[in-house]
Order: sequence, then C-alpha cells, then structure tokens
Amino acid sequence: MAAAVNYYKKVSRRVYPGAVSMAQAHRTIFKVCLPVAVVGMYGPVVGHYQEHNGFAFFVGPLLGPVVAALFLTVFPFRPYRGAPFAPDGYRRLKGENPEDAELVAIFRSNETKQFLWVSALKLMLILEPIMGVIAFFYRNSLSWTLPGPITGSTFPILASYFTLVSRVMDYGFRAYAETQAHSHD
Repeated sequence: MAAAVNYYKKVSRRVYPGAVSMAQAHRTIFKVCLPVAVVGMYGPVVGHYQEHNGFAFFVGPLLGPVVAALFLTVFPFRPYRGAPFAPDGYRRLKGENPEDAELVAIFRSNETKQFLWVSALKLMLILEPIMGVIAFFYRNSLSWTLPGPITGSTFPILASYFTLVSRVMDYGFRAYAETQAHSHD
C-alpha cells in the first residue's frame, strides 16, 4: 500500500508527467468541476429567472456523467499517447515494454471500467440532489421546454469528463504501482 501512495514516482518516469499531475489532483478537479456543472445546469446567472430550465435541472445530472462514462468506456485513457503540444517534443511511447503493456491493460480492464461506472453513479448521486434543491427554490418559475445544446448538457458533460478521467487515471496509476510492488517482492 505504501507503493500506491507514492505511485507518482514510479509512473511519472513512464508516462507524460501532466497525466500524473492530473491524477494526483483528482480531488481538486472534482471541487472545481462540480460548481462548473451546477452553474452550467442552473442556466444564466445574470438575467431573467424564468430562463432556468427544469429539464436541465433534472436530466443534466444524469446525462453528464453517463455521456462522459460512455466516452471513457469506448475510448479508454491511453497512458502512452504522449503530449501533443509539449514544447520539448515529448516522445510518444509505444507501450511495447511488458511493464508498459501492463499499464495499458490496467486502463482497459473490466475492473477499471467498473470503477469508472461506479464513479459516474456517485457523481450522479451528488449532482441530482444539488439540482433538486435548486429546483425546489425555483419550482414556480422553471421553464419546461427542451434546452439548447449549450444550456443544459455541455457543462455537465465536460465537468463530468474531467472529473471521471482524473479519477480513472488515479485508480489506474495506483493499481499499476501496487502490481509493481507485488511483482518486485
């Protein structure tokens, strides 16, 4: 378990350091993305209160995490993709080394996908009550028309994506560090 706590030392030598930093900051990313998702579903902060959409209040907390989890299920995180905009031309690793292939296998495993969907469910269970409380206060003035693509879905999807991808990276890197610690014992 001690190896999992300091996974960044082992993993940062193998993958792009930005990915390791994002994985380490998964709690901070959650704390930033949660208000972004809520404000995105809330609607306009300035303007008429009649513009708040009831569908965005109740469907947004479900749609955001599900779409983000579906995307990450179909296109799992690839740790050896490299940094496309790195100023030093960070080399794109192939993942041909057996240890590299093991890390790729962790991110494509069923356990990681299960962790992803459990995390998406937890995110839904956090967002839905928040929006339910807000909807209660605006119950007499909610608009029940279908929202446009920006109003009710874009912010929760993007916020959920960044929250989930950082959690999955943390989970994968920790699992890799634990397997490496057990294989060297």
